[in-house]
Amino acid sequence: MSKYGYPIGFKPSPNQIYKATISHTAKKSKNYSVNSIIKSVNIYYENDYFHYAEYRPGIFSSASQPAGSYLDGEHIGFHGWGISFQNILTKQIPIWYKASYSYLPGSGTYDEPTGITDISHSSNMTRYGFRLGYVFHIGNRIALIPNFGYQWVNWNRKLPGLNSDYYHLNYYMLGLKAYYIPPVLNNKLWIEGEGYYINDINDTVDLGFTGPGSVYEAPYVTNGHYNFTMAPKAGYIFGLKMGYQLYKRNNLSINPFIGVKYGQNKMGRSNVNYEEGYKINENVYSEEVLEPSDQYNQIFLQFGLKLGY
Repeated sequence: MSKYGYPIGFKPSPNQIYKATISHTAKKSKNYSVNSIIKSVNIYYENDYFHYAEYRPGIFSSASQPAGSYLDGEHIGFHGWGISFQNILTKQIPIWYKASYSYLPGSGTYDEPTGITDISHSSNMTRYGFRLGYVFHIGNRIALIPNFGYQWVNWNRKLPGLNSDYYHLNYYMLGLKAYYIPPVLNNKLWIEGEGYYINDINDTVDLGFTGPGSVYEAPYVTNGHYNFTMAPKAGYIFGLKMGYQLYKRNNLSINPFIGVKYGQNKMGRSNVNYEEGYKINENVYSEEVLEPSDQYNQIFLQFGLKLGY
């Protein structure tokens, strides 16, 4: 026998050596696949650092309080949980789809630059939606998924003794999701990134006031309820996750991960409502009221498990 394991005098052909090399490479490549990260159920705990601000509309502006100046706002800390499911239709038809849900209760403070300030209140936010896209594979390590989707957000807050507000936000999403398995740590580390353009559709705000008080300098003496439809405006979302394949058996894997996401969205000024219940010099009048334009910024921190299959 020769030192290469062949009988003395045997000379393998180049074609045989080539086939053996290809076969070895193919077996090795099956040790990891980016699809094992994409196809998954994700369960996570989430912190949401939320800042919301409203800006004075031109219809209620003045020399001392010009249009676009800060009107009121709040800072809220949400802490809750979420779950998402995502899959690829088939290997031959790499259509990607995802559904998600999260619930985050919390509390915060409300303030006005020339009025009430630091009012503590409870709040909660619910988000749910879906996305649909197409997977472009670049080898076993990289996948790019252009996709679109829709998201619903319900944000409820209660200011003690003042009012209860219910925000119903709806926006479509258009962007890119990417997955990468770097050639380190025995191919167990993975990275997920995303970037989205978002635009609101038919956002509504329902306000319930407890009199007496005022709405944008108009006094009211009765309990009131107001419904506003907001004008659409654009925003964006960027996110990054990093995880590690802690355990794998057959096609099932357990991957702890940490993620961070930043989002900014805006709503334009609402329609004008004419409401009864305003009292001036003992006479009751109707008055113009509206919901001003606003902007909210959110930083999400996630800690969770990705269950790949």
